[in-house]
Amino acid sequence: MRVPTRAATKASQPAPKPALSAELIVQTALAQMRTRGYEAVTMRSIAHSLDTGPASLYAHVANRHELDELMVEGVLAGVEIPERTDWREAVGELLRSLLAAYQAYPGVARAALGDLPANPQSLRITEYLLEQLLRSKAEPARSVWAVNFLLLYVSSFAFVQDLSGASPDSGPPKKSSPEALHAFFESLPDAFPVLRANARVIAECDSSEWFDMGLHLVLDCMDLSAGEGGAEASGSAPDPGTGYDTGH
Repeated sequence: MRVPTRAATKASQPAPKPALSAELIVQTALAQMRTRGYEAVTMRSIAHSLDTGPASLYAHVANRHELDELMVEGVLAGVEIPERTDWREAVGELLRSLLAAYQAYPGVARAALGDLPANPQSLRITEYLLEQLLRSKAEPARSVWAVNFLLLYVSSFAFVQDLSGASPDSGPPKKSSPEALHAFFESLPDAFPVLRANARVIAECDSSEWFDMGLHLVLDCMDLSAGEGGAEASGSAPDPGTGYDTGH
């Protein structure tokens, strides 16, 4: 019997590679970041995953800074805008969702730090936060400052959490169990009596409780500033000359 060598050859041929694009590069980078962290994502690692050379990526993504911006935008696209009538609940829900998005992609928060909210997804979130904070009847300038602080707070909080998962060096482990933390603070010398006395409390603090405490402090300040003669319910637009220094 004659073997159909040509058909077998066609069947064994690998599937064609998908066309290289900025979207595919970002998807690959985010997949690597999710499993291996920010530091592991390089143009070379992305090129290796896509079975191409690093130089070919630059036809679609100019440099690492642009890649970071595109990764941030991709992560923020998954953050849903809450449908709530209470401005405090709306702000809290959005910021917790933003933190969860950062936590899902370890390292993306550091890419967000220091950038202006220039991409559509960052602008979408910033617009919603400012709208909600203006509803608190606080002065527009205070609302703008609060937006800046809250976005920086979320990015910084996620960044510190990301660092806590890094490889430990000298000193106490960066990623410690409550028992290890308690043992470390309880073993401090007499020069640190307050820390040593509160070792158990420090060890048992939950990061989500820390986050909520900081969030409530800012929102409580907004309530206080509104009670001190802030903007009326209609809320005037913030000064367009006020600069944003957000984490996006």
